[in-house]
Amino acid sequence: MTEDEVKRGVKDAIGLIEVDVASRATTHRTPAK
Repeated sequence: MTEDEVKRGVKDAIGLIEVDVASRATTHRTPAK
């Protein structure tokens, strides 16, 4: 893998983690139905 590919993979992983954290925060804030 080239350095660019590694950086892209890291960016994708961080993006997925941020989305996961954001969706969990939203779920917790919303009252359970």
